[in-house]
Amino acid sequence: MTNNCFKVLDGGFLTTIQDLGRFGFASRGVSKSGPSDLNSFKIANLLLENNINSLTLEVSYGLAKFLILKPITISITGANLNPLLNDNKIPMWRTLNVEKNDILSFGSSNIGFRSYVGVAGGINVPLVLGSGATHLASGLGGFSGEKLSKDDLISSYPLKDKKKMFMYIGKKNEGSKNIKLRVISGPQEDLFSSKVVDRFYSETFKATEKLDRIGVTLEGSTIPTHSGNHDIISDFTPEGSIQIPGNGKPLILLSDCQTTGGYPKIGVVASIDLPKLGQIGANDSIEFEKITVEDAERLYKIQNEEVSKKNISEIVIKEYSIGIIDSKYHVKLYKNDHKDSEDFQITVNGKYVEIEEVIDSFH
Repeated sequence: MTNNCFKVLDGGFLTTIQDLGRFGFASRGVSKSGPSDLNSFKIANLLLENNINSLTLEVSYGLAKFLILKPITISITGANLNPLLNDNKIPMWRTLNVEKNDILSFGSSNIGFRSYVGVAGGINVPLVLGSGATHLASGLGGFSGEKLSKDDLISSYPLKDKKKMFMYIGKKNEGSKNIKLRVISGPQEDLFSSKVVDRFYSETFKATEKLDRIGVTLEGSTIPTHSGNHDIISDFTPEGSIQIPGNGKPLILLSDCQTTGGYPKIGVVASIDLPKLGQIGANDSIEFEKITVEDAERLYKIQNEEVSKKNISEIVIKEYSIGIIDSKYHVKLYKNDHKDSEDFQITVNGKYVEIEEVIDSFH
């Protein structure tokens, strides 16, 4: 039996396969890659009870379309790119059962930029340097190191048991037209006057159309150095670095960024707000707020508690405890609400049973 789960009918603007990323190779010039919106990626896997590092689809901007090749359970998180199943609207931030020959498609949105499609068991691609994450510039990982295109076949790991139905009830990162990014001081902040640094933190910038998985260029007041020289000896450029090139226009680096760079970094986006970078779209307003390293660490710990199993809730519409002679049965009734018709699932003592079996037992 084939383990292919998707056939790509249209790769859309940009669709890639991502896991947490490729760590430990920055000294050799290999970018981390991984999801641009880490929180939405994690939640897509938590909903499915997957390993948190399981590969997902990252759908940038939308307009992608897939043929479902076998019955699978999926989740969709991140920006609302108006997902449809067989041309019917479907909910996000929860698990969904889809069937063979269903069509999953995405529109677009003017708020947010990326959606994540998780698959129960995870997507299966060969690992490169320990990761399946796609890095387009170097052609590593994913589907032959490239974005997904028409007729590509995507496989997933097989599952023996049906998955329970879950929804996410915590804070969601769906994008915003007005984004505030918390920032810690960059290693070259001293190359800028205090007046220019104050301007940087008080200015409202606009995201330009120069945005991809490498970075996003901002439009607004120029941010010049003391000397007017914007060249430094190349040093490490982590995700979230805010570089100021020679034109004085801030450039925020994202998950596919180079490992070193020769422009001064006035600040670095704190880890808590890195997921927001993945949802920046053209013309979004961007403001920066300076925080300390200690505050950044404290806030990040709080966020990690939020993006966890504690905010994953089982979708149960009815629950019964039935005693028959000396036996007790714990029955849960679930509804898969994206279907046109009533589509229910039942577990008895935690195991799925066919509804016909339950009906027959009462005849």
